Amino acid sequence: MVLSRLKNGWMLSKGGKGTVNYKRIKRNGDLQVEQKVISEYIRHQTHHPENTHNKSYSNHELKESINSMREFIQEQSNKERLV
Repeated sequence: MVLSRLKNGWMLSKGGKGTVNYKRIKRNGDLQVEQKVISEYIRHQTHHPENTHNKSYSNHELKESINSMREFIQEQSNKERLV
């Protein structure tokens, strides 16, 4: 439940973060270009290896994503303590 709340908060808080183009394969096989924050882009790359239409993420992007998620979790943890 806590993980679900963190995930939902993360998805809602992505406003203002830089995005990259992600080419999603639709059910009919067509490609749809979507804007994703880097952590979401990396998640899709990891969970959808069959989609080879996107460039791989760099080590720098992975580190940036991890640090950003850690900061978000820490912020949420601090908010929980205040309540």
